[in-house]
Amino acid sequence: MPTADILNLDGEKTATRDLPADVFDVTARPIVLAQAVRYYRNRRRAGTASTKDRSQVRGSGRKLYAQKHTGRARHADAQAPQFRGGGRAHGSKPHRASIHLPHRVRRLALRAALSDKLRDGRLKLLALPSIEQPSTKLFRAFPQRSGLSVGRILFVFDPDASMAYQSVINIPNTRACRAMSLTAYDVMASRHLVLTEKSADLLAGRLSEAARG
Repeated sequence: MPTADILNLDGEKTATRDLPADVFDVTARPIVLAQAVRYYRNRRRAGTASTKDRSQVRGSGRKLYAQKHTGRARHADAQAPQFRGGGRAHGSKPHRASIHLPHRVRRLALRAALSDKLRDGRLKLLALPSIEQPSTKLFRAFPQRSGLSVGRILFVFDPDASMAYQSVINIPNTRACRAMSLTAYDVMASRHLVLTEKSADLLAGRLSEAARG
């Protein structure tokens, strides 16, 4: 059964904990992770880029000069793409870039990404104390003390840890998200992953084989 180290806010290892193998010890084909990355990156695209074609740019539609007997190339109006100020040929138009990826594939990708982080020693659990108000000072020294200062850290919090969530979001090179909104792309885009113990339980319940029936 896979195990993860439990750290306190001082970055000290206080214990280890067993994690469910069907969530944190999964291997998936690289194509599954690649499809998940493409899916989530495409969802973040606005798809609002738009260019003008030759019928939309400003200018006269008059033919530039006679078709024949000038010794020059044949042209119509000055809005053609080859002229400066003309329309764009095959330019971008507003479109929807999202692709379809089945829910079971997204879930498999997340389980595989979590498993890879744990196998590489880049997944830690955090024994989070009760925090009454946001305090960036509590978390600022954590990356250095825990040996996670190289690369981006992603903190994953449970819904009850709203004060801790607000404490982390202002720290440079650090991101935070909720356990129920964590995606495979979030995991792969960060070098280190820090889960609170409650968020690890939520992820286990969300992704376990038993939960899927």
